[in-house]
Amino acid sequence: MHLFHRLLGLYVVGVAALVAASLLATLVWSDGAGSSLWVPVDWLQAAAIIVVLAVNTLRKRALDANGSDNSVTRNYLEVNLLFYISLVVTVWYFWAWLFVAFFPDNEPAGAARDAHTLLWPFINALDIPLLGATGYHLWRKAAA
Repeated sequence: MHLFHRLLGLYVVGVAALVAASLLATLVWSDGAGSSLWVPVDWLQAAAIIVVLAVNTLRKRALDANGSDNSVTRNYLEVNLLFYISLVVTVWYFWAWLFVAFFPDNEPAGAARDAHTLLWPFINALDIPLLGATGYHLWRKAAA
C-alpha cells in the first residue's frame, strides 16, 4: 500500500507540475486557452482532480470520525481547507471542461465568453497548489 500511495502522490504532483508548465507555455507561446497543448493535459488533470477529491474526502471523513475537542489545529485547518477547495475546483473544472468538450456549438458569446475564458487560468491557479499539497500528503503518508 505504501508503494501505491507513493505512486499516486508522484502522479498528482507530476500533474501539478505539468499544469504549471502548460499554463506558462500557453501564456508565452500561444494565443490563449484554445491551445491544443491542453487536450492531453486536460485528461491527466481530470484524473488527478478525481484522485484529489477522493483523498481529501477520505481525510475529512477520518477527521470527523475521530471527533474533536473543539480546538482548531493545523491538521484540522489543512484537512478542511483542502477538502473544500477540492470540491470547488472539481465542480468548476468539470463544468468548464465538459461544457467546452461536449457543447462546442454553445460556446458563450460576448461577456459570458470572456468570463468563461478567464475561469480557466483561475481553475489552473487553484489546481496547482491543491494537487501539490495533496500529492505531498500522499508521499508523506507512504513514508510513515
